[in-house]
Amino acid sequence: MKRDKNLETLSWEHHDGLVVALRIKKGLERQADPDEMIKYVLHIWENLLVGHFRREETALVELLRRTEKGKHLADRLLQEHELFRRIIGEFRRHGSEVSGSLQDFAELLSVHIRFEEKEVFPAVEQQASPEELQKIGAYLKEQHVLGDKDWPVEFWK
Repeated sequence: MKRDKNLETLSWEHHDGLVVALRIKKGLERQADPDEMIKYVLHIWENLLVGHFRREETALVELLRRTEKGKHLADRLLQEHELFRRIIGEFRRHGSEVSGSLQDFAELLSVHIRFEEKEVFPAVEQQASPEELQKIGAYLKEQHVLGDKDWPVEFWK
């Protein structure tokens, strides 16, 4: 998808998120160890998603809320981020006892990323002035950290 260059870092992170979702789905198909997959998800949460969500919430939500459509998009974005936080809390508290939620996590991650790419980012590109997009881009590049999506046990293979 053609993306404004100022939002590219978020799209790069989205690519990593889709890789993670695919790995989880493949691990489930292969009936991999649920404890190992949950450890991986918690690693991904800390090393990829927490910062990514913070950057999106800081850079995009206020701008989106300028229009009625944007308010709905921002609300959904925030609700889904909160749902991820709840799922992660369940993984931390209950471990493999809630391993059935791995499928939900992977599916939500895929759907959420596609929602942002297809609906949120185009709305931001439409609503923001060139100067605002540049400011967003500078913030995102300054805050961007290469996330670690690697894991010593490749349960997805």
